[in-house]
Amino acid sequence: MPILPIICSCLFFVLTDDSSPDFAHARETRYEFEFGAMGSNFRVVGYAQSSQQFDSAKKRIEERIRQLEDTLSDFRQDSEINRLANQAPHDHPAKISTDLWRICTASSKLHQQTDGAFDPTIGPVSKIWRLARKRNRLPDRQEIVSVMKSVGWSKVVLDPEKELIQLTANGMQLDFGGIAKGFAADEAIGILKQHEIHSALVDAGGDIHAANPPPGREGWTIVIENGLRTNSPDEANVRLSIANVGIATSGDSIQRMVKNGHSHSHVLDPRTGLAVEDSCGVTVIAADATTADAWATALCVLGPERGMDILKNDSSVHALFECRDPDKKQLQKTQTSGIEKFVTGDSVTNPAAGVRD
Repeated sequence: MPILPIICSCLFFVLTDDSSPDFAHARETRYEFEFGAMGSNFRVVGYAQSSQQFDSAKKRIEERIRQLEDTLSDFRQDSEINRLANQAPHDHPAKISTDLWRICTASSKLHQQTDGAFDPTIGPVSKIWRLARKRNRLPDRQEIVSVMKSVGWSKVVLDPEKELIQLTANGMQLDFGGIAKGFAADEAIGILKQHEIHSALVDAGGDIHAANPPPGREGWTIVIENGLRTNSPDEANVRLSIANVGIATSGDSIQRMVKNGHSHSHVLDPRTGLAVEDSCGVTVIAADATTADAWATALCVLGPERGMDILKNDSSVHALFECRDPDKKQLQKTQTSGIEKFVTGDSVTNPAAGVRD
């Protein structure tokens, strides 16, 4: 039977198959739906006993993601993080929602683990670069230097006992673009499980949480299609089989601006305020999509050498770097040893042309 592709982004193809279900799951049917949120396309696939069971989960998932948008979007003037930014600097700690508290505590931990390469206080710099890309010109360096005074997780004070936050510098703006979609994917999977739908996958614009695999299958098949690759057989796409993990990619293969011969990624280094210039794509597999999303962003900032050095101390995060060297002649791959257990079958050169499992 042909594989039914779920296009997660230009970097991923999720391949599923309804064939060969085992007897225990013979009554489960494959359902899916899509909707737009967080500036991306969300796609949800699940195996349920009935359409009513799946539709109930569908309704709750859409409501939940909209709720997260109201909290985490820096594009919505009335979002919770924008209301916080409008009040910065805070004279006193402010009470925040449970959702914002959870993502702040996760971000604090990830900021420490990534040696500062993941930092949601990058908001003021993000705004400058968004406008620069829209105008197709590099931002003024002095403007970046000026707003960097408002950047740095050390300027965020969290009170774990009362779930309070204090932004201590003028002009601070939280930007959870490097973690929010992964967090949303995890929340959607949680809702599916609450509805007794355990074989499921949620793709939040390329940030994926894969729960139990389809009936009769060992995993969900993912093909990493890196835009940095050429059509050379030596640069074939990598096929992975995953279940009960999160997976995410980051890089400059789509969202970038080329000026004076240099590629400026949409990924920003929160330590300098500058766009990452190395042509690298990073794929991360972790326990959940929240973690994978944040680490993929951070590893783009860190690069393969420093990134691999940090990951030596964390066996729960698996990474694959694919970087184009300066002379454009060869794609360099660097990966943690844990990636190998997810690699399956032969690599493929053109997944869009009809991959078969």
